Amino acid sequence: MKKFTSLVLALALSLALCIPALAAEPNAITEEVYDLGNGVTVTVGLADKVPDMWGRAIIGSSTTDNSRVQTYNMTASQGNVCLAYVWNDDGPNSGLRVSFDVYTNGEFFPIEAQTVISQPAYIRVESHSGSGLNGYVRAIINPLYSGNVAYSYKFDQSWK
Repeated sequence: MKKFTSLVLALALSLALCIPALAAEPNAITEEVYDLGNGVTVTVGLADKVPDMWGRAIIGSSTTDNSRVQTYNMTASQGNVCLAYVWNDDGPNSGLRVSFDVYTNGEFFPIEAQTVISQPAYIRVESHSGSGLNGYVRAIINPLYSGNVAYSYKFDQSWK
């Protein structure tokens, strides 16, 4: 009887621990802001959707079964804000790990990876000095699981 009671209690405890784990969203919307200390801020996170872009935009799609890199070269005359979005086109049964690198004002800044399942990862680089951005924004895209993952991306630079 003691073994049966222990088994029932162990199962009840396991079930109680499963409920919070199943309730968590795999892609809760997050956002982090980095002050690069040179008049430039970087905001990175997961978005609700990909907005319309109005500047010098680059749009594309591809598949990856290993690491892929998409790079956007920023030109000072094109604007003081650069946006980049990367999203998973394969749905909730696949995913991506997206990290960003920023090179601006002669300095290199790697940004921590985001997990992309149903919401796009984004980065916003903004100059607050009144001058445009020079350098690049690079997205490093890796499949979360094995196999090919279809993804799309948008990069844009404009004046705000």
